[in-house]
Amino acid sequence: MKPTAKAKWNIANLTERKLLQNGKSRSKRIT
Repeated sequence: MKPTAKAKWNIANLTERKLLQNGKSRSKRIT
C-alpha cells in the first residue's frame, strides 16, 4: 500500500510535535 495523505500528515504532525518540544526551551531563550 502506498502511504496515504493521512499517513503523511500523521508523520508530519509527529515530527512537528517533536520539533516543537525540542524547540520550546530555545524559543523561550530567543524571546
